[in-house]
Amino acid sequence: MKSRSSKILSLAIVFLVIVLSLFVWKGWYAHQTKVCHFCALKNPHKNLSVIVRTHSKNPTKVATAPDVALAVAPTRTIPLVPSPLDHPSEEELKRFPGAIVVEAVEVNGPEPGQKIWLRILKTHFKYPFLRTEEVIDTGKNSVMMREEMVADHLLVTLPEGTDPEAFLKNFGPQGISIVRVTPDAPLYRLNLVDASLSGLPEALDQVVATTPPNTKLIGEPDFICQTLQIPNNPYYQYQWGLWKPKRSFNMSTKQWNFCAGINAEEAWNIRTDASSIVVAVVDSGIRYTHEAIAPNMWHNPMPVNGDIYGWNSHDNNGDPMDNNGHGTHCAGVIGGVSDSGLGVAGVAWKVQLMACKMFDGEGQGTDSDGTACIDYACDHGAKIINCSWGHGTAYSVSLLQSMDRARLAGIIVVAAAGNESSDNDEHPFYPASCQLDNILSVAATGMTDDLVTFAKPTNAPVVPSIETGSNYGAKSVHLAAPGDLIISAWADADNSYKFGSGTSCAAPYVSGSLALLEAQYPNASYQELIAHLLDNTDKTPKLTDKVRTGRLNIGKALQNSL
Repeated sequence: MKSRSSKILSLAIVFLVIVLSLFVWKGWYAHQTKVCHFCALKNPHKNLSVIVRTHSKNPTKVATAPDVALAVAPTRTIPLVPSPLDHPSEEELKRFPGAIVVEAVEVNGPEPGQKIWLRILKTHFKYPFLRTEEVIDTGKNSVMMREEMVADHLLVTLPEGTDPEAFLKNFGPQGISIVRVTPDAPLYRLNLVDASLSGLPEALDQVVATTPPNTKLIGEPDFICQTLQIPNNPYYQYQWGLWKPKRSFNMSTKQWNFCAGINAEEAWNIRTDASSIVVAVVDSGIRYTHEAIAPNMWHNPMPVNGDIYGWNSHDNNGDPMDNNGHGTHCAGVIGGVSDSGLGVAGVAWKVQLMACKMFDGEGQGTDSDGTACIDYACDHGAKIINCSWGHGTAYSVSLLQSMDRARLAGIIVVAAAGNESSDNDEHPFYPASCQLDNILSVAATGMTDDLVTFAKPTNAPVVPSIETGSNYGAKSVHLAAPGDLIISAWADADNSYKFGSGTSCAAPYVSGSLALLEAQYPNASYQELIAHLLDNTDKTPKLTDKVRTGRLNIGKALQNSL
């Protein structure tokens, strides 16, 4: 009996010790978390901000944003409310369901009256650990600049002939592996042992430290990209974006009715067939079995690893099936099968649609996956690449270089200008703002030729009195195209259709128009095709000082000889 009592007492003591240990550990963890979330930087000379560092480094070694220093960057058109330091914002949870903040810190900004919030989020994204940086105006409590990037790897472009394994060994213990991103360039993903707030900045410094003199070695973050369509949730009679520009007076309502479409009907009197042209849709993939798209899908004549319809760089396989819808919507605008009695009409009735998948089901992707997709399109015969996505502030050297490879191959890149109501002349939006002459940046207009504004969600982190809408730029945005209430194919089913708005919808109108134009003039250079398309836009007063030229008019471009 005594022995049994002793046993019970011993078990009770062990249990009590475990409970007390857990309690102490929980208190310590909560304290550490609190310290982590709200600590001041102990060493003020150690700058953990990648944004600030990339704006101050030598561009031949570390990627930098062009021309504008961070401290003098103008105030954004849309002042964003800072994300909470200790937990994800509602907008972040919509994009990354289940995300949590695992590390955070506030540091001094580059100028008086500025601070920087740095966080590491753990998510269910392809790369789970994401780094967010926000440069905040403390007086206005608004975000001047924000970037998101992968926390535990960076991109390095090695000098030609460099052995990547030798570079990894020389880099030191912080690098655990190195993986090639694209066969078209010596671009590698350098995986880090550390996903902490100090890991990426220290790795970027290490790239500089290990670079021999007079050697071009580029290290940069792998920035997060987003699709740009604004869904409206709810067949040709609804496709106002294709109609002829016109206005009429309604006697009963005593109001003018406008329709600022791209004049596709006039174009179709001249050409509907662009079946010789391959248009790559670099996006969330394409539902290649969709009734409005399947007959116009590109077929790889020499498939490898199952890449019959394109490539999936997000999952590194040959199946680019869309599980988001965004890419399918873009593909339907470019080349929905027309005159078939089914669904929607595309700008080009016959065309080859190549699916290049870089985004997941939530519409999130990385610059490295975008680079791999662009190189795949270049290597497999694409003539036009549609990029209805992007991010602001910091540009990716690797992405820029892939688009330059497209330029050298005579390929046109059509890029959405962005959905932030922002002036891209002041606040560049990439890849649309990359300064290459094969890139066309596209704004979005509505039926009255005004730049589109979007109804914002009530939980969006935007100052309540501000609306979001199409970006613009008198110098940096080339033209506008319809981007409001655009109906197209969707990825839910093979007969699914959906309305959408955004510069994501506008860019495909330009891509489809260029396909018709290139089919009509197969010997023209990309410079000649772009110049002819821009020369034949409609110069409407509402777009003065908003875009370089005007609103797309493919009917006029085909009627007027190149």
